[in-house]
Amino acid sequence: MTEVNAQQRPSEFIALAAFLMATIALAIDMMLPAMGSMAIDLGLTETHRISWVILGIFVGLIFGQLVFGPLSDAIGRRGSIQIGILIFLFGTAICAWTESFEVLIAGRVLQGFGGAATRIVTQAMVRDRFAGREMARIMSFVMTIFILVPILFFSQETENPCSFKIAIQIFKPIMKLY
Repeated sequence: MTEVNAQQRPSEFIALAAFLMATIALAIDMMLPAMGSMAIDLGLTETHRISWVILGIFVGLIFGQLVFGPLSDAIGRRGSIQIGILIFLFGTAICAWTESFEVLIAGRVLQGFGGAATRIVTQAMVRDRFAGREMARIMSFVMTIFILVPILFFSQETENPCSFKIAIQIFKPIMKLY
C-alpha cells in the first residue's frame, strides 16, 4: 500500500487537522448555553461553581499537553491521537450520564486531557510535514476553521446547531483557496 503524503492532498490534511483541533473548541462552547440549566439540574446552591465546568477542561488541557507531546514522539502521532480521542470520548460519556457535579468536573478534566492530544499532536504533524511560509499558511487555514467551527455550529440566532451539509458548503470555498 502506498503512503499518501500531506503534500499530495493538502486540502484533506488541512480539513482533518482543523477538525481535530476544533474538538476542543466545540467541547468548550457547547457547554456555555446550558450552564444555567446545569447548575439547577445538579442542585448547586452556589451557582458560580458551574464555571468550574470550563475550568475543568482547561486543567485537563494543561496536563494533557505535557503528556501527549512526549508521548507522540515516543509512540507516534497516530497512536497518540487515537489514545487522546478515546480518553476524550470516555470523559464525554462520563459528563453525559452523571448526576453529580464533582463527577461532571472529573469528566471535563478527562475531556481536556484527551482533547489535548488532538491539539498538540496536530500541531506537531503540521511541523513534521511543512516548514517556513508553507507551514504558516497551513496553520492559518487550520486556525481559521478552528475559529469558525463554533461560530457556525452554535449561532446565537438559533438554538439548534446548523446542519452538517451547510457547514460543508461553507468550508468548500475555504478549502479551494489552497
